Amino acid sequence: MAKKAENTNLSVATLGTSVPDALGALKQELKNLREISETSYRTGGSGMVSGFPVSIQQETNIETLIKMHSSVSGREKAYNASQARLSEVAGGPITAPPFKDNGQSLENIEEDIALRIKVLNISDRKAQLEALLKEAEGFLTKEDQFKMFQQKLAATLGLEG
Repeated sequence: MAKKAENTNLSVATLGTSVPDALGALKQELKNLREISETSYRTGGSGMVSGFPVSIQQETNIETLIKMHSSVSGREKAYNASQARLSEVAGGPITAPPFKDNGQSLENIEEDIALRIKVLNISDRKAQLEALLKEAEGFLTKEDQFKMFQQKLAATLGLEG
């Protein structure tokens, strides 16, 4: 059974936290989650695994992603075992290219499946944080907005100290 992604909790909701501070904490956690969700897949845009109709990047079922990995890793093991056995039968080494599925190595497919599982596990948290961010922005006072503007201006002009 798949485990839910661990909560990265930045403890945003504490009494006395200013709205700008809460916004900053929410934006930071969202940035961390976006780094995961925007990571490039090694298999490129297609990410197709033989025998599966949906690409790694589009699959939404973790069980199916595990089945994809099982399929590819099992076929790689069988390929390598066959190469070794045929070398024995032929009485000498048989050289062949490394196993690939749709032009991709097992390592690339594994990395992409692991990344896709991470993306699926953070999607609920990301949506929750985006909703909180939108709600928190509604609480900004003119004073809060001006304070945030001053901080951006100081950063832009290199006046932070």
